[in-house]
Amino acid sequence: MKSRHPGKGEKSMESASIKPGDKLTIGRTSRDGSKHFYESGVDTILSDCLLIYTPMFKGDLVRLPAGDEYEFLFYAQDGLYRSKGTISKYLAQNKVYLMQIKIRNLERTQRRDFYRLDVAFDFTFARLMQPEEQEESGGASVYQGTARNLSGGGMRFESEAELRKEEHIQCSLILKDIFMTVEGKVLDVRPCENTQGYRYRVEFVNLESSLKDKIIRYIFDKQREIFSKEKKVKPV
Repeated sequence: MKSRHPGKGEKSMESASIKPGDKLTIGRTSRDGSKHFYESGVDTILSDCLLIYTPMFKGDLVRLPAGDEYEFLFYAQDGLYRSKGTISKYLAQNKVYLMQIKIRNLERTQRRDFYRLDVAFDFTFARLMQPEEQEESGGASVYQGTARNLSGGGMRFESEAELRKEEHIQCSLILKDIFMTVEGKVLDVRPCENTQGYRYRVEFVNLESSLKDKIIRYIFDKQREIFSKEKKVKPV
């Protein structure tokens, strides 16, 4: 559903962060202390409130109690935003069911480029060498690495291959069935504590904006999965 424009007398909420179409997670703590999470999306931004989509569970609408306290996590283009708020009322527009929410204390948790996600997946990489270096060494060797942390700006990984600080490498990654190659610059080198090999911190360089967006989208999607799996969502 396309977001409607504010009607007469309404003004758009002055915010450079949350936009119509952004996804969000609604967190609710039950009286017994258990936590539940619900997926939604932003439909309309008004002067003092937002309209968001009513969550669904197995094809049914989940009508969360109005007036209760909720935590909202917004996945905006420039980062993750958290806020507290309440549900004011429910609306139906052209058979689309919406909730009107009022939020407060909206805070950005991390910059979009540098939001980091703990991961554990294998990938391959090779040193980037000058033509004369490749000729002397007989070509670039391919090494195995295990990613431990990923962001739109770089990653941390472990490998038995020995790299130098400031060295450039080309990494071949598969993120959610999407194959990509990215160039990285080694910023930090440390020996692994309990295993053989080294722990590296790499900054992505010369990264196309389209690839960065894919990496960040992968991170956001994984984060939403984490929130959703915290507790099995049940209709209330």
